[in-house]
Parts: sequence; C-alpha cells; structure tokens
Amino acid sequence: ATGAQGPAGNAGPAGPQGPAGNTGPQGPAGNDGATGPQGPAGPQGNTGAQGPTGPQGPAGNDGATGPQGPAGNAGPQGPVGPASTVPGPTGPQGPAGPASTVPGPTGPQGPAGNTGPAGPVGPTGATGLPGNDGATGPQGPAGSNGISCWDTNMNGINDLGEDINGDGLFNVSDCQGAGSVGPQGPQGSQGPQGLPGIAGPQGAQGEIGMPGLACWDLNENGIGDTEEDLNGDGIVNVLDCQAVCDCPMGMAVSGNNGFGWSYSDIQLKENVTSIGNALNFVMGIEGVSFDYKTEDYPELELPEGGQIGIIAQNLEQFFPELVSVDEDGFKKVLYPQLTAVLVEAIKEQAKMIYDLQAEVSLLNAQNDELEEMQERMDSLESLLQQLLSGNGNGSVGLDDSSIDDVD
Repeated sequence: ATGAQGPAGNAGPAGPQGPAGNTGPQGPAGNDGATGPQGPAGPQGNTGAQGPTGPQGPAGNDGATGPQGPAGNAGPQGPVGPASTVPGPTGPQGPAGPASTVPGPTGPQGPAGNTGPAGPVGPTGATGLPGNDGATGPQGPAGSNGISCWDTNMNGINDLGEDINGDGLFNVSDCQGAGSVGPQGPQGSQGPQGLPGIAGPQGAQGEIGMPGLACWDLNENGIGDTEEDLNGDGIVNVLDCQAVCDCPMGMAVSGNNGFGWSYSDIQLKENVTSIGNALNFVMGIEGVSFDYKTEDYPELELPEGGQIGIIAQNLEQFFPELVSVDEDGFKKVLYPQLTAVLVEAIKEQAKMIYDLQAEVSLLNAQNDELEEMQERMDSLESLLQQLLSGNGNGSVGLDDSSIDDVD
C-alpha cells in the first residue's frame, strides 16, 4: 500500500528562459480613449520664403494729406565759389546800426540864410458870438401933449365946428378933411393868422313861427283826410309823404325825422355834448356811387339810376345812432344828421390850418431875423478884413459907407 504523502520539497531554481513564442494575431482595435488636454504651443516655426510679387492692384483713392513734417535741419554751408569778374548788383540797405552813446562834435555855425518872403495873410477867424444885450436905459421924460388933429383953432377945446363928420364925437375921424390926403403907402406884409375867436354867447330864443302845412296835407286844409293816408295804416303822418318825392320807402321830405324841418330847439334837448374827434371819424367813412338793386327788391320802391351816398355798415362802425334796421333786416341811414358830424370835422380841420399858418408865419419871421443877422455879420467881417489889411502905410482902410452899413 501506498504510504502517506510526504511534505512538499523546496522549489528548485528557475530554469533558463525559453525562446519567445510566435506573435499572436492582432487583436481587435480598442475604443478611442478620451481626448487628452491641449498640449503647450510648439515653438515658432521658421519664416517661410518670400512669395512672388502679385500683380499691381488698381490705384486707390488719394488719402488725406498728412500733417506737415517738421522742418529738416539746415544743410552745411557750401564751399565758397570762385570770385566773379563781373560785379553783382548792390544789395539792399542793411539795418541801421545801434545809436552811438557818445555825441559827435558840433559842426561850425553855417552862414545866416536870406530872409524869406512874407507869408500870405492867414484866413479870417470865425466870427465871434454876438455880445449880450445891454441893459435897458432909463425911461425918458414924458413929452408934452400935442395938438389934436381935429383941433383946427389949436385952443385945446372940442368946439362944435370941429365935429367935421357930425357924429357928435371929436376924434381922428374928424381929421380927414384937415389936410390933403397923402400918397398910398406900400402894402404891409401879411400878419400871422390869428387864433379862432371865442364862441359868442347863445342868442335869444326867437319867436315861434306859425305852424306850416304838413307834407301829407295835399289839399292844405290843415286836417288829415282819409285820402291823405297814402300808406293805408290808418294814421295820417310823415310816412304818408313818401309819395310826393322819388325817394326810398321810409324816407320823407318833411317832418321831425325827414329831409325837411326837424325840431332842434335847445329847450327840447338834454345831455348835449360836442362831437369829439369828428375829423378822424369822417376820414373812416367812405363816400360811394352805386345803383340800387331795384329788380331784386321791387317792394322797397328803390330809385332808378346812379346814386351817391354811404354804406350803412361802414357808418355804423362810427355812428351807430345814425343807422336803423327795418322789419326785413335792411339797414337805413339817417343822412340829415350827418351834417352835424361834418360841421365839427370842418372846424377841427380849420383849427389845424390856423395852427399851421401861425407856425409858418412864426418861422418866416424867425428866418427874416436870421437873414438880417447874417447880413450884419457879413458887414462886420468885411470891416474886420479892412482893419487887418490897411492900405500899406499904417492907416485904417475904412470909409463912412461901411460904417453906415453896420448901423
């Protein structure tokens, strides 16, 4: 029988390496591993060779002019050329040298020159300003009373026979027969226009006249008869007068509101004031010529042919009280009352003319004074010239006529 397994002996030494076996077949490719981190940049490669020059491109637009470069340094002085045998032109005058601080010696006194001719007389100086007026002299003694021209016997008494014109008075009117009439004196210059006088007081109220015949009283019996009610309104009044004139409806030839007599007594009026600024108002009113539209409004019985008047709408801007409106909306003008406006406008214009005339007269008088003063100044200047010039022997060249001219 087999005995029990003995203990394992120690390992023997390793044998020599056997020869390498043949390479096995290539195994299948493994999966790509994950991308590794970016490695550091490699060193700069060498510059490649210069490529051939490309063809010339089209010329570009001129660029903006660059700033002026700094001035270059001056070049070195060139060598001196050979001397010219022909003298060059004279160069410009060099600058004056600095003034010497040491004065030069005074030259000898030159000989005295001949006396020059006398210079011309200088122009006459401007005329001085007029002197101040002298003080007023004392009042002279009163003269003795003269003989009146009508006191023919020179007794100083008004005798009955000396009232030549028989008016009971003794004055200059009685002198006209005492002596021969002298020649007509020259026409005096026109005096300045006087200012308008103060308006006179209101005259006394005149007597009330007899009542006149009404314009509608065709038979002049003083009674309003039925046949005289021409407009058929049951009332005989001024509106019935329109048939006696060729005028528009609503206008009458007489009565208180028509073209004839109107009540204007101060006893019938109150709140009386003057029309101010009338001239300016009149300047704004336009007078026109026109034709009525008779065919469009036959019921108004407007007159035919050319007319002269004003436009109601124009007048209404200045005097609305002179314009009224009828039941159809047409405007009418109260022409007679325009007379008061025209009267005041004429007075205002006359006042302006008076003022201008007075101003012109004053200016003319001042101009005459200036001309007279100029003549006197001219005479004085002429005398002064004679005083300055003399007559060559020390005497003064004046004559009596020159002195008389100044006086």
